[in-house]
Parts: sequence; structure tokens; C-alpha cells
Amino acid sequence: MEAFTVLGGVLSVHIRYDNLKPAVKQVLFGRSRLESARWASFKSWYEFSAFYCAPGEDGAHEKGGVEHEGGRFRRKHLVPPPAVDSLAELNERLVAIDIAEDARHIHGRPTSIGFDFEAERDLRRQQRLARFPRPKRWEDFDFEKNPNVTPEFVADLKSPTWVREGRPLVLIGDSGTGKSHLLIGIGTAIAETGLSVRYTTTSALVNELAEADASRRLSSVIARYGKIDLLCLDEFGYLNLDRKGAKLLFQIFTEREERKATAVATNSPFTEWDRTFGDARLCAAIADRITFRCILIQTGTESYRYQATQESLFPTPN
Repeated sequence: MEAFTVLGGVLSVHIRYDNLKPAVKQVLFGRSRLESARWASFKSWYEFSAFYCAPGEDGAHEKGGVEHEGGRFRRKHLVPPPAVDSLAELNERLVAIDIAEDARHIHGRPTSIGFDFEAERDLRRQQRLARFPRPKRWEDFDFEKNPNVTPEFVADLKSPTWVREGRPLVLIGDSGTGKSHLLIGIGTAIAETGLSVRYTTTSALVNELAEADASRRLSSVIARYGKIDLLCLDEFGYLNLDRKGAKLLFQIFTEREERKATAVATNSPFTEWDRTFGDARLCAAIADRITFRCILIQTGTESYRYQATQESLFPTPN
């Protein structure tokens, strides 16, 4: 608990873990794990997510890095075990060790650990402000499982150029094909460049706008969304909107048009968007703003989640 205080809060994104036995009951596939109930409750209480080392040869350097650094710290600072009279005294010693570690330089890096940590503080703040529902990185997307998406194309999107140009990004594909993973992963990469990012679902945004309209705060809420560099809008087209909801959403797109970038993930092709909005003219206006100069990623129709579940339940014999 003291570590959370020293670090300035719970680091909720991309904390790398080995498959420690108190936490992991079974390694499933990729970075998926069957976790122990106590570990799941601990994560839920402190609202962080675990990023597990990949199994096998693919993750050998990750696992080795975690084990090496943990072993180095233990041998240097905790052997022999420190004799203390209380947890408070132990925490004081660990704080002193932490200060000493801040001055250390990792081999090959010109700056100290403490300097790098402070430099990353603003990036971590941007990630928290983005409100991603779970940690995802585009590098962890299984491109072999979904050949419709190429890593080279997605890698280009980690550059903020398209965001600064105010270009839309549209991810289209059936459920389970990785749209949300890519949306969050690309959004995370952009947040790490220092630009402001906000993630929300379409229904949550429409509800927020409706509440703001009812309390006469609509203009200020729309203006706030108009200042965000990249708006990541998930589950676009999953639920049908009434005319009022569609008009509220239209104001967001109008406010951001050609100035700020908007990324949407949808399971509906452009030709079916009229079902979502109900009004053909309003639908055409929204589609026009989303598709003009847009970057398009089509994730296909084969569910990655279903495929991964099948492989875990019925593994291919060696």
C-alpha cells in the first residue's frame, strides 16, 4: 500500500507481471490468464490491470526482464533481510532505497531512472484522463489471428500526424475481431505522445449530452469535447438512437470537424448507418463528417475471441 503512495497513486496501465503463483491459476493463451479469486479481488479494489508476460519463446525476454530486475533488487537491498521493529520502519528504509534507485542509470541510457519516471508522469496522467476501460496496446494485437489488419499500417497510426491534421479513423468489423483493442491501443499510443485523448462509448456520450442538455450545460460540454485532440468513440452503431440523441451526437462531430481527430469503432458498414440514426438526412450528414479524409481499417468477420476460446478449450495436439 505504501508503494501506491510513493508512486503517486495506482499505476493502472501496462504493469508487467510474471506468472506469479499467488495470482495465476492457469496460463490460457497469449496474455490471458485464469486468476485466483484473491488476486482478482485485489485488482478490482485498487482498479488496476495486470499485463502478463507472453508465454514461451515469444515472451522469454519479458519474463527474463522481470525476473532479472526483481532478483537484482532483492540481492542488492534485501539480502540479508532487513531487521526492523515495524512496517513503518521498513517503509522508511524502502523510501531511502527508492531515492538511491532514482539516481541509477540503466545500461545504455543517458538519463537516470528518476528523471525518466518524472518525464513519464505527464504521459501517465494523459492515459488516466483518457479513461480507457482496460489496458490495450496495438503491439499486442495478434496480427496472425487477423490477417485483415497489417502491423505496418497500424504502426503508422502511433504517429500523431493524422491526429494533428484532424483526420477521422474508422474501424469496421464484426464483434470479436479486435476493433476495441485497436481503438484503445492506438489511443494509448497517441496519449503517450502527449496529446489529449478521451475514450467513451457512443451510448455513454449520448447520455452525457442528454443530461447536459437537460441541465442547460450542453454548450460547455460540447466545447470541452471540442478541445480533445483525439476522441475514441466505441460501439458506434450498436444501439439505435432516437432523433434527439442523433442530433446531440451530430453537434459533437460538427464541433470537431477538420480540427480534431475522431476515431470510431463500429460493427455496421456505412450502408447500414441509417438504421442507427433513423433520419436519412441526419445520417448522411454524420457519415459525411466521419468519412471525409478518413483512415479506414476493416477487421473482417471472423471473431478472434471465439477462435481463441476454441483453441483454449480444444487445443491442437502436438
